[in-house]
Order: sequence, then structure tokens, then C-alpha cells
Amino acid sequence: NGSLKYVKEHTQYDEDLIWQYLIKKCDINDLRTVLHLNYCLSNERIQAEQAHHSVMCIAVLIEADNIDKCLSYIGKLPECVDLAIAANQTVIKMISRKKIISGRVFKCVNYENKEELEELLLLVSSHQYLCMVHNKGINLSDRLSKESYMNLIWENLISNDIYVANILDVFAKNPRLGFLCPPAPYMADTFAAAAGEHGPLFKDMKKICDSIGLDCNADEKKWSFSHGNVFWCRTDALRPLLNADNFRHAVFRGLMEKNVLEDALERLYPYIAQSEGYYSGVVMTEEYASVYTANYRYMLSKIAENILLDRAIAEFKNVRRIHPGLIEFCKMYDWIYLYGAGECGNECLVYLRMRGIRVEGFIVSDGRKTDDVVSGISVSEWSEVEIKPEMGIVLALDIAHSKEVGTILDERGVHDYIQYEI
Repeated sequence: NGSLKYVKEHTQYDEDLIWQYLIKKCDINDLRTVLHLNYCLSNERIQAEQAHHSVMCIAVLIEADNIDKCLSYIGKLPECVDLAIAANQTVIKMISRKKIISGRVFKCVNYENKEELEELLLLVSSHQYLCMVHNKGINLSDRLSKESYMNLIWENLISNDIYVANILDVFAKNPRLGFLCPPAPYMADTFAAAAGEHGPLFKDMKKICDSIGLDCNADEKKWSFSHGNVFWCRTDALRPLLNADNFRHAVFRGLMEKNVLEDALERLYPYIAQSEGYYSGVVMTEEYASVYTANYRYMLSKIAENILLDRAIAEFKNVRRIHPGLIEFCKMYDWIYLYGAGECGNECLVYLRMRGIRVEGFIVSDGRKTDDVVSGISVSEWSEVEIKPEMGIVLALDIAHSKEVGTILDERGVHDYIQYEI
């Protein structure tokens, strides 16, 4: 982001043209990572330079056991924020009895009533900015984890009036910023769920994109940093979703019937914003950023200690997804050879030795041998190797080269091989 800042402050070049190109051409997740689009804002010091009068917050209150905490957060919202509470009739009555949000005009919407929801969508469309929060629990195994998840959402989206003003100021100062969400919930059961690929949901995401005419480059293999259907946004960035007719579309109805619409949408928001010409990022309080950094450090140290060092991995670039059937494959053969004597090959050698697998030697492609011995075992070119029935080959190369060599082996009738990295 420093380069863009330099362009803005020291040149006459139109910064917006750069953003237009990046948003159109880049994966939105890569853009967030490379440009460090993480906004750590104060909830104690006002940084905003102007007031905003076209802001709406929708609080979806589903679970009754933490209503008081939710209302305490809602009560801290700036006066300029129009408030709507979406709940069922039972929770709405509970809120009206508590009278905690005194002095604030707000709209109550029964989320079980489709007509009221459609009216709410129209109301949202008339505002410039929107915040969505909820108290819906996720499948966490203990009370402490649920409370941590609740704090992650509410503290990083509507901590207090100063923090909300600072969020709105970030939008005002960054006209191409369209969407902000809290950091991923790396806690308890959500540790693995907050990373990885889209999996089966990717097809549902594509259905939504096609049904509302989105032009975005969602990648099945790339994790989306948006989770939980909680966020701040510029309403223009999510304009395609603010049409009530969408939710009468066969695709939306079908996904609602399968109970996967929310799961698909929560991953799509940054892509929808991208299709409208905006980038996305993550927002958190300064205090939470400090806690998050400490949590990252703790988790990384445990991963390094208990997993990476056990695999003889000394550098992050060598973190690989190893074939789960590798050891069983090696045990099936009397002789194991590693195809590839480079960095990956040496890592594979250590990995196998630590698990009691004897490696006879390295194999390299013809013309690629530079040493006769590497790490104490011989190196042979492919044409020098005598293929025997009791011989298994591990392709100790990166994924791309493993596939190329695998194709060559297949063409030569050699099928007793397995990839080290998948």
C-alpha cells in the first residue's frame, strides 16, 4: 500500500485508474493480502474528519441469552446511525420490555415476515453505508468459544461511537473501499473452517453469481476472508443484493430450501463488491489487533513445534500438503527411489527417514545430474535406472513438475509412483 500512497502524495497520476485496474484484474483475496488491507482503528481516539448522515445498522437478534450484551453495544452507536432490529416476535417483545435503547428511534422488523424484510431492503438502499451484525451462534463446542466469537463480531464492528465514526472515516477517505468484515474466527471448532477451499459451496456461489449477473473472478481454490454475514459496506458495493426480486429467484429459493444460502453469501460479499468496482478488507480495533497478533504467534509456534519441525521443515516456503498415502505406498515396495534431488527431494528424504523408510537413491531427468551423491545416497539419471517390479518411485518435486514427470512415466509404462506433494 506504500506504493499507492507514494503515487497519491508525490505524483499527478490518477490513483483511481490504478485501483480500477487492480480490482478488475486481481483476485480480491490476493489484493487484500498484498496491499495489507487490514484496518486497525482506535475506539478511544476520534480520527474522523467529518460526520456522516446516511448510515444504517441492522442488528439481527436470534438468540435470546445474550440480548442484553447486544443492546449495550447498540446503545453506543452514534446518533447519525439509523437502527433496525430484525428478530422474531418473541425477541421483539423482550426488547420492548427492556427499554434499554432509550432515546433512540429504531425500526423493529420481524425476519419471519417476507414483506417486512422487503421493506427493510428498500430502506437500506436509501443509505450510503450499512453495518450488519447478529448474535447467531455457530457450531462451537463450549460457552467460552461462543462468547469469544460474539466479541469478535460486535467489538470489531460497533465497539462504540468513536470506533464507528472512525470506520466511516476510512470509507470516506478510500472511495474504492466497498466492504469491511471482522477478522476470521480462529477459535476452537472454527480453526479449520476459517481457511481452506470453498469446497461444495463453490457451485452454489457460482449459481448466485450467474443469477444476478456478477462479473467477478472467484477462485474455487482460494479461501475467502469474509465470514459470518457480518460487515460494514458501502451500499453501492453490494447493490446487486439489495433487490428484493433476487430472493424470489429460483436459484435463491433453491439455496434457501437447502439451508446453504447464508453459507454461500458470506463468502461472496468481497466478490460482489469487486464486480461493482470496489475492493474489500478487514477491520478490527487496535486492542483486538494486539490480541489477534498474540493468538497468531501462539498458534504458529505450536504448528512449527509439533508439525513442521517433525517434517524437517525449516522455511515456510517448504510447507507442503503431503500425500496422505505416502508411507503406506512406500511400505509396499522393497526399493524406494525419489524422483528429484533438489530442495523438495531432500525434504522428502528426511521425512521418510524419520518414519523408518529406507531410500535407495535419487533419480533426476537426463542431463540434470550435477552430483553423484546427495545427502549420502546416489543420484542416477532416468536412463540409467533399471525398473524392477519391487521398486516404487516418489515424485519429490513441486506439484506442476510432478504432473509433468508422472505423464512421462505413464507413457513409458511405469505406474508404481506417487506424488510427495498434492
